[in-house]
Amino acid sequence: MVGCGIMRIEQLEYFVETSRATSLSKAGERLHITQQSLNAALKKLEEELGATLLNRDFSGIQLTEQGRIALQYTEKILEQVENMKEALAISMQRTVAEPVLTGSLMIYSTAAANHALIPEAIQQIMNGQEQVSFVLLEKNKTEILQEIKDKQPCLGIVSHIPEIENTLELLQGYGAVYQKIADAKIYAVVAHTHPLAQQKSVTIKTLLKYPIGFFQPDYRPFALQKVLESKGKPRVQLITSNTQTYQRTVDSGQIVGFNVRMNFRNSLGMRQGNSYLPIRDFPNVELYWAANEEYYQAQKLLIEALAKQMKEILS
Repeated sequence: MVGCGIMRIEQLEYFVETSRATSLSKAGERLHITQQSLNAALKKLEEELGATLLNRDFSGIQLTEQGRIALQYTEKILEQVENMKEALAISMQRTVAEPVLTGSLMIYSTAAANHALIPEAIQQIMNGQEQVSFVLLEKNKTEILQEIKDKQPCLGIVSHIPEIENTLELLQGYGAVYQKIADAKIYAVVAHTHPLAQQKSVTIKTLLKYPIGFFQPDYRPFALQKVLESKGKPRVQLITSNTQTYQRTVDSGQIVGFNVRMNFRNSLGMRQGNSYLPIRDFPNVELYWAANEEYYQAQKLLIEALAKQMKEILS
């Protein structure tokens, strides 16, 4: 007569493992339980099924006819249990997964983030979200701040040099929502033929001895130039918004250029054959996203997903 006890999955697992062994002792070793505990669990299973599953003698253990039948069903049961666990795990992942993103995001960015960081973050989001779109345009920092001040529907990505610029004070005054994305450093970039190429690092005072080039959208002085001017008069030989012109002039060894580095993988215009020199006395640069309150609330999920992705890329 079939027993009325509660059969446990653990008992079925013991039975399958024992059927693959030549003795209870070896099965116990694989299952990390004592032979006595294993034998007791198997006897309990036999009682509950009302059938002898194993013949036990001094030569070892063998499956009985009923044991072979029970094994076929047991393996199927355990397979279904594993399938159930997998399905539940997938369901739980979906429950805690990121919400489905929708909508379109207008992004204005300065060149430093626009050349590598933002495009990669956008690509990562679009790989998993089919109902989103992006418009990414390059603007200078003054233009981006003006867009935010005018409460235009856009997300701005801007840099900020603490104690040199008043970017955060302006954003606060505009009533904007903003958040720091990353810290960055300014590196001097010189060709391998440049006199500074063998240096491991430089100071601003050293840089002032050589012709300098700035990559910037217009002729108005910006923070990098202001920092250099605080230490002396830079020999500015080139100001351009054309990436190719800037890179070629640096590559020729004619000027010292500058590079914003958030990490080695995401930098503006990194090129082989150039030397990237830390500027020891140059302040750190911070990267922020910012938007007016209304636009942030309307696009909150998409903005935060982009910010999260950028941070993951830089981590």
